Amino acid sequence: MRFQRLQIPAFGPFTNLELQFAEQPADLHVIYGANEAGKSSLLRAIRDLLFGVHGQSADNFLHDYGELRIKGEILNRSGQKLIFQRRKGNRNTLLAEDGTQLPDHALTPFLGSVDEPYFSAMFGLGARELNAGAQQLLRGEGHMGNALFSASLGGTPVQKIIAALQLEAERLFKGRATANVSIRPAVSRYKELLRQSRDAVVNPETWDKLEQELAEAEAAKQRLAAEITKLDRELHWIARCEDALPTVGRLGEELQKLAQLPPLPDLAGDFVIRAQGARAAAAKAQGEVQRLTGDLGEYRRQLLECQTAPAVLAQADTLDQLHQDFGVYRERKQSLADVQIELAGLEPVLRAGMQNLQLAGEFAVLENHRLSSAVRLACEAAANALTDAVTKQADNSGKTAELAQEIEGVESQLQALPEANLTGIRDALELAAEATEADRTFSTSEAEVERLTRATADQHRRVAGAPEDWEATAGLRVPASATIRCYHDQLDGHQRDLKTEQNKIAKSNKRAAEIQAELGRLQRRGELPTEEALRQARQHRDHGWSLVLAEWKGGGTQQELVPGVPLAEAFPKAVAKADELADQLRQQAEAVAQAEEKRSQLRELEVQTAAEHQRIAEIQAALAACHAAWQTEWAACGITPRSPLEMEEWCEQRNEFRNRLANLRTAEAALQQKRDQIHVAKQSLSRVLGRDEQTAFRGLYHAARELVQRGERDSGRREEMTGRLASLKRDLAKFEKSRVRLDQAVNTATEHWQVRCAAVGLPAGTSPAAGLTLLRERQDLLARFDEWQTLSLASRSTAQAVAQYEKAIREQATALGFPGDTTEARESALWRALAEARDSQVRHDQLARQIARASRELTEAQGIVSQAEQTLKELVALAGLTQVAELEPLLAHLEKRDKVQGQIDSLRNTLSGLARGQAVDEFVATVRAENPDALAGRKPVAAQEKTEKESALQTISKTLFQLETQKKQLEKAGDDAADFRQQAESCAATLRQDAARFLRLRLATHFLENQIERFRKENQGPLLQKSGALFQAITRGAFSGLGAVFQADDVPVLVGVRPDQSTVPVEGLSDGSRDQLYLALRLAALDRYLEEHEPMPLILDDLLITFDNDRTKAILPQLGALAKRTQIFLFTHHEHLVELCRQTLGEDQFHLHRLGGGA
Repeated sequence: MRFQRLQIPAFGPFTNLELQFAEQPADLHVIYGANEAGKSSLLRAIRDLLFGVHGQSADNFLHDYGELRIKGEILNRSGQKLIFQRRKGNRNTLLAEDGTQLPDHALTPFLGSVDEPYFSAMFGLGARELNAGAQQLLRGEGHMGNALFSASLGGTPVQKIIAALQLEAERLFKGRATANVSIRPAVSRYKELLRQSRDAVVNPETWDKLEQELAEAEAAKQRLAAEITKLDRELHWIARCEDALPTVGRLGEELQKLAQLPPLPDLAGDFVIRAQGARAAAAKAQGEVQRLTGDLGEYRRQLLECQTAPAVLAQADTLDQLHQDFGVYRERKQSLADVQIELAGLEPVLRAGMQNLQLAGEFAVLENHRLSSAVRLACEAAANALTDAVTKQADNSGKTAELAQEIEGVESQLQALPEANLTGIRDALELAAEATEADRTFSTSEAEVERLTRATADQHRRVAGAPEDWEATAGLRVPASATIRCYHDQLDGHQRDLKTEQNKIAKSNKRAAEIQAELGRLQRRGELPTEEALRQARQHRDHGWSLVLAEWKGGGTQQELVPGVPLAEAFPKAVAKADELADQLRQQAEAVAQAEEKRSQLRELEVQTAAEHQRIAEIQAALAACHAAWQTEWAACGITPRSPLEMEEWCEQRNEFRNRLANLRTAEAALQQKRDQIHVAKQSLSRVLGRDEQTAFRGLYHAARELVQRGERDSGRREEMTGRLASLKRDLAKFEKSRVRLDQAVNTATEHWQVRCAAVGLPAGTSPAAGLTLLRERQDLLARFDEWQTLSLASRSTAQAVAQYEKAIREQATALGFPGDTTEARESALWRALAEARDSQVRHDQLARQIARASRELTEAQGIVSQAEQTLKELVALAGLTQVAELEPLLAHLEKRDKVQGQIDSLRNTLSGLARGQAVDEFVATVRAENPDALAGRKPVAAQEKTEKESALQTISKTLFQLETQKKQLEKAGDDAADFRQQAESCAATLRQDAARFLRLRLATHFLENQIERFRKENQGPLLQKSGALFQAITRGAFSGLGAVFQADDVPVLVGVRPDQSTVPVEGLSDGSRDQLYLALRLAALDRYLEEHEPMPLILDDLLITFDNDRTKAILPQLGALAKRTQIFLFTHHEHLVELCRQTLGEDQFHLHRLGGGA
């Protein structure tokens, strides 16, 4: 896929930017732009066009998010073309050329499976990525597989991925380590939980005993509780009697009082209340009549004294309106004064303005000099045009003079710059540059060799039993790590199997003991018959029957059924025994079945235990054979092995020794190589500088570098000044051409201004500034005239409204007889008179209403008095009396009778509560039947007995609580056992997850390493050959190619090969050479990618910024060759790189695009 065209209507700093990318003769496009020209924005635009604009894009500083647009035309290898555009959004951002929506898979024929991360990593390369890749090569110490695999993935750091996988796996399991790991501590935790679960199991005998004790304690508790309840009822009856005796006595007294009252008429229950109410109502009504009579006389007196003003109230609406308008009147009066003051101030200003404009007459003549907006704007436009033309003419003249002076200065400086030939010293400096790193690190390398020697010796001492010779120790042929791990797994497996079988036997023995205990518990209930015992008893019976038959037939027998017992006595006993066993089996069938089940389990356990003993013997034999094979594995190297774990650690120590020895030999070789490299560089520098070879290398190198830098600066300044001189001359020509046009514009603007001055009456020769000032003064004067007219009209209307209000107030005051000196005084007097008239009228109306109400209430009170007197007469007749005065004694006796009867009812209610549902009379009779003295003696005896019973109940309750606590503890022990078991299962689940994760991590590491090694084996030859050729070309022959050497652990590493076939490891290369090596690997990997996949544009962002001119010239042809196979975008902000492209590739071998200019 390649870009045919890129168009950016709105994105970042670009507006309507369009770039055409021609394919012939080469597809290398150099995109040049100074700093802040938009190179980074163009890079993001290419990426966002293909994969979408980022949600938080920072390229909206010129255009809003909704306006961002990127358009492009792309072509794939099959010739398929697509013109599309991309907008900013969350979805449906891919659009066709006409703006219609395109599906997301529309780019699949062009991108294939390439996504944004892979595109950025594989097809994007800059100075930063180049340095990071070189550092990655250095950290990996040139590991061949990692280097090739990483380069093929666009620089992905695979060794970091492998290290991360290994680190995560070690967090789960790491040999015998228990700190900072999870699996081994979890195994210990699982075993401990299983042990705690076994220890928490409850003994059946203990449980049965506790159940029996609990039942006995509960029965004793219930018996004591029943006795205490009986005593409690006795004590409650005594207490009820003691409480009821005083009440019973008082009840007798009240009954005697009731009997002593005289005979009373049988009247209604409410007779007393009705009589008392009638007497009270009559007295209250008499008092109310007296009060109302006095109030009515007072109200009539006040009404005669209250005077009203009907004439004033007749004009109430008019006076209210005048009072409401009084505030408006005062505001208008004040506003009139203010307007008159403003008019007095404006008139002198208007007269002065008319004098300035030389106008005479009244203010109205100003209307004749009012300009329309069109005329005024035309004058301002003519004045501004003339001013702008004159300003531009002056600027052009000044800049023309400045450019001429600057050109003269640049030409003088250019002639003064020297020219120097730096070819020889550049070659020597390039050779010395590779030795710079060697000189800088030489002392460090010497110290490193000494340190490695000491470290190797220390490590050799840690390899117990190894030969004294270091090379012999490194060459020992010991079993592989996989073999050691295999033996460890076998021995550990045998040990685990042996321990498992032993645990099984222990569990079986423990289970057998538990079954025996349960069987013994069943048998302790009574001897349990068995099927075998019944079978033997029946056989014994049948044998006796055969002897009986033989005896009965007369043959006789010499055999005894039971030795020493006659057959006639022994046979019935045998029959009874068999029948007894059969009955027992039938009656105790469940217990017998349980016992038989226990015996069957015991037999199964015996068989299982025998099999486990056999398995232990087999495991022990396999373990011995494995130990013998383990000894044989180490016999060839003369080492007496310890356990596999210890020997694995021994091998790790030996491998560490081999690594340190290899590092020592590599460091020694690198040190010698640096020494030789420094010597050759010093010879070359001394020859070109004409100095002694004994001079320090750094001094020679800095002198040569300073000389080259000075020459390059002069050359750069010459190029820069030449370009600057050409640019200045072009600018001078532009300004000379513009001068004629500006002179003509000034003349045209002057004529137009003079015409406008004549049209508005301005004097001839008036300058634009003066003319605009006069026009503004005329406009200001007309604005003040408009303001004067507005104020004059307002003054007349306000004066008329004030006069009308004053007339209305004066007429009302005269008509009602309220004279005053001012309008304000008259209005105040009128308003005060209206308020007083309204108050008098309200008081008059209120008194009239009070007189009417008091008359009604007096009539009602007199009626109540008559009604109460009639009621009293009726009650006297009802009681059989003749006079109202006789009613008082009768009411007294009736009240006393009611009071006594109330006391009797209250006492019976009290006794009803004590009777607890029993009839009150019956309860009173029962209480009176009790002997009070005997009650006093029974109470302490019952209380004492209750106390003793409660003490005994408390004791038995404590015992019961203790037994229940023990039962809960036993139950909790069972729960704890289940809880421990559940925790163990949870721990096992976590173990399974961690173990599965550990296996996945180890498998992932193994898989990745295998894939890297497989990729190395399959691609090492072609990639090494291609990258070696590129490396040779890029280094200009300093290296003849790349090679592979094997470390002590048979791992190939990448090295540079000199023309003399000597090798340089990655860590021995200079920084620049490592950058070149990584670039060669990336270009070779990309070349191989193009053989099997759709080409993708290669984007190089300031890739060559860290290389000098010679190295850049060596790299550019390689990029030109690659551009014949795929499109390349080379971004730069260095002008000299464009010139190097011209010198190295030729004008027709690349396409130059300038941001901010043309292509």
